[in-house]
Amino acid sequence: MQPGGVYKFSMPRADLQVTAAGVRIKPALALGSWLAFKASRNGAVAMGDLVLTEKEYNRVIARLQQGGVGQTAVHKHLPDESPAIWWTHVHGDGDPVKIAETVKAALALTGTPPQGAPASSSGDSAKATELDTAAINRALGRGGKMSSGVYQVSVPRAETIQASGIDVPASMGTATALNFQPTGGGKAAINGDFVMTADEVQPVIAALEANGIQVVAVHNHLLDEEPRLFFMHFWANDEAVKLARGLKAGLDRINSAPATSAEGGTTSSTERWNFDDVAAGTLPSGWKAEQTNPSGQGAQWSVRQDPRAPSGSQVLALTNPRGASGGTFNLAWTDGVSFQDGRVEVKVKSGTGREDQGGGPVWRVQDKDNYYIARWNPLEDNFRLYYVRDGRRRQLKSATVDLAAEEWHTVAVDHRGNRITAYLNGRRIFETTDSTFSQAGGIGVWTKADAATSFDDVVVNGSPGM
Repeated sequence: MQPGGVYKFSMPRADLQVTAAGVRIKPALALGSWLAFKASRNGAVAMGDLVLTEKEYNRVIARLQQGGVGQTAVHKHLPDESPAIWWTHVHGDGDPVKIAETVKAALALTGTPPQGAPASSSGDSAKATELDTAAINRALGRGGKMSSGVYQVSVPRAETIQASGIDVPASMGTATALNFQPTGGGKAAINGDFVMTADEVQPVIAALEANGIQVVAVHNHLLDEEPRLFFMHFWANDEAVKLARGLKAGLDRINSAPATSAEGGTTSSTERWNFDDVAAGTLPSGWKAEQTNPSGQGAQWSVRQDPRAPSGSQVLALTNPRGASGGTFNLAWTDGVSFQDGRVEVKVKSGTGREDQGGGPVWRVQDKDNYYIARWNPLEDNFRLYYVRDGRRRQLKSATVDLAAEEWHTVAVDHRGNRITAYLNGRRIFETTDSTFSQAGGIGVWTKADAATSFDDVVVNGSPGM
């Protein structure tokens, strides 16, 4: 069992003797077939990656197709490998036992050992000790683990990935994988996956190339995921810590979840509200409704039923603007969470409003007159980033967007130090820097004037900032 309710099988190709660019490849570096299951309404969704020789490939695909298990990608992971290997991503949806039986029958057509890879030889173990894993951790800002002679580091993405009707956790293949195989003298061959959204692909390629790391392949692994993801395989064989620094340059270009204290990063915490445990007609415990530049009687917020809620059946909504208009900003927020660096995400559905519609999250909230906002407005087809200081709003960034009103959309912000990156439905819209509020503050949701907007699944992931 893996985090996120995932049941995973590993089938390393210890039977193969593969070299790439003159390096004998260990199964744990790049030759590990795997299959993972997660429960779904239809039974289970299964995803995996099979390592196949050219002689095996066609008959394995035929057997998988016969049993209703599809393929979502066929590609390379290594440069100049011998013998030729094809990495084949598989997908099943339905009866998990039938899927498992089909994959087992397909694997029987290969040389995959039924009991997994043999233990590393003493020579392999001695070579593994040459890696300064502590220095690698410091360079990456992350920790990893030694597995079958390969040092492995996994870096989940910050946002929620959805495909085939389920949330797809990192343990189902949506985490960036950085693998180091010792090659002697403190050097290592590196291989793995960078998992990126479309706008991150070119910055990551540039960062890796600038650090002597070869890009082997760029492609998709899934068919219907949201946000759309691109997977990039890489290769180099050089001084391990030097390569770790190069990989860190790539990590800095993607939307990764914060490192935990166990990985050498800052302490990370997650808070989530889906409002299903809150009495209808009230606010969540510790939340308050306030206004910047108040007008009217003060807008009314409450938790209410919504059969179309993204999760559960309740949402937090501005149910009555009560005369709010013009430059009045409506906040529902809490200072029970002290947020400084990390990610804030919320699902937003616009409702009625003649003067304004939409809204989004607020964070680093000092009080009702001082905070940051990321706001989607379907009336004006825009997405904007602001700060409000002493009740006065200033725009930092703006982009034109065309999204259907009265449907759920995800607004997310990643704020670290003075760098702010904003996302809409998993797509990075813009990035900027600002130091107006450098200290920790509360979090919440926001609308303007008479925008009667609904919110669900408020998620805060980051350092406490206390």
